[in-house]
Amino acid sequence: KTKTRQDMSEKKVVRVLLSNDDGPPSSQESPFVIGFVEELERTLGWQVKVILPSSQKSWISKAFLIKEELDASFIYVNEDGSTSTPTYTSRKLRGEEKREIVLLDGTPASCVNIGIHHFCEEEGVDLVLTGPNLGRNTSSAFALSSGTIGGAMEGALCQIPSIAISYGVIKRPYSDQLVQTANRLTVRVVEQLWNTWNTKGGAKESGVALYNLNVPLDENLSDSSPIKWTRMHPSHYGRLFHTKKQLSIHSDVGTTTSREVGPGAVSDTQAMAAANSSESDPSYEEQDVGNGRGKRLTFVFAPDISHLINPDEKLPRDTDSYAMQSCTVSITALKSTFAEVPLELASQIISFD
Repeated sequence: KTKTRQDMSEKKVVRVLLSNDDGPPSSQESPFVIGFVEELERTLGWQVKVILPSSQKSWISKAFLIKEELDASFIYVNEDGSTSTPTYTSRKLRGEEKREIVLLDGTPASCVNIGIHHFCEEEGVDLVLTGPNLGRNTSSAFALSSGTIGGAMEGALCQIPSIAISYGVIKRPYSDQLVQTANRLTVRVVEQLWNTWNTKGGAKESGVALYNLNVPLDENLSDSSPIKWTRMHPSHYGRLFHTKKQLSIHSDVGTTTSREVGPGAVSDTQAMAAANSSESDPSYEEQDVGNGRGKRLTFVFAPDISHLINPDEKLPRDTDSYAMQSCTVSITALKSTFAEVPLELASQIISFD
């Protein structure tokens, strides 16, 4: 049920900082951010500040570019969803413009930190949201690589409640109606998680620093789709890079490249094609760069993630990966720390006494 303006005015307006790792609004790489923010504001009346990387920053986890100067620029979203040319100066909205978006030449974690401590320093931030990511962030291999989760982790380390949001692409193309359903469902879940954050037995009291929320873009998704608490499925990966020659030879298979999006943006059908393709040619492309410096060997990010999209093993039913395969929305409660082996077990490996 959509809240009325009177309902919204009776509560303190929640101040949200939203970032992502897919970059500026784009039909190819960052298609969800504008629609999700509009649904969030329309349904809940929350105040949303959007600060995004100025370019694609998937698979970057919680990195910072400490040797780089991070320039800020500003774009403006029109009523039809189009965006203006970036400018280096913030200004008031004009004509049919309805929103300002800040772009930073940095990582998702940088966007969140700078957002909290600079752009939103005066009014403060109640909640950090990252996403919705184009592609799932289920299982440890994706989660540890994800800039979406990395941005939420940064919010948690800054002691701000944080939620990472990812839309798992099951099949392409997906309809606008399906995305709208995912937005409505996600906003409802986000509201519930926020409302219980500081309650007795809620997130804060339970030691939760952030949530990882995965929504399957499955044709069977509906407003009444099941929502489950899950644990993160432990997973792994192997080769992540191809040489340029290998990439050109096997450009028709289902591996994703650095010019595409991820993690998990490759669809199930693409993953199956990759799994059925032949092994890569071990040769590589050499480019003569002149000046007596010899031949250049170039590698391109092109991970084989087919086994993560369609695992061979039987998945435990309480995991996020199983939920994604079962058209179930999954919520995984996380701490802002790497998981530790219990001290009593680690101390038995070698005795240093």
